[in-house]
Amino acid sequence: MEAAALVMAGGAATRMGGAPKPLLSVCGKPLIEHVLAALEHLSRVVVLALSPKSPEDLLGYCGPRLCIHTPGAGYPEDLRIAASTIAWRPLIVAPADLVGLEERHIDALLKAPGDSDVVTLTCQGEPLGVSLLRGRGWKWSSVDAGCGIVNVNTRSDLEEAEKRCR
Repeated sequence: MEAAALVMAGGAATRMGGAPKPLLSVCGKPLIEHVLAALEHLSRVVVLALSPKSPEDLLGYCGPRLCIHTPGAGYPEDLRIAASTIAWRPLIVAPADLVGLEERHIDALLKAPGDSDVVTLTCQGEPLGVSLLRGRGWKWSSVDAGCGIVNVNTRSDLEEAEKRCR
């Protein structure tokens, strides 16, 4: 199935003291590269959403990818703006600070049954931050991905992500 992807990389990382989360190294490579590797198999474009809060070094990822700029108004608002800017559907949305996201998770979203407009990956019912936008409505469903994905928001999340690499 054809799909595009939107990687949200414009956060301020306030819970990490302003550290440039997408560029933090886990298992020997930046977090954003873990996410991009899981999305490489998609047949359409991968778009990065950056904001004034994004580290300047992220611009280097824009060469082979389309980058759009959001105002940095917070994740929900920047996601709304970015998703409404991108016409392609289905659209996978993922934050740039994940470890453990794999191609099989993306495929599970794309193959999710039903007619939901939004399908979200979960671990024991809790959202993991990765969703498939099929349409423009808000009918939701979820797919359990297991608990191997870590969304790195705090120093303890970073430590957990490193443990899972070993």
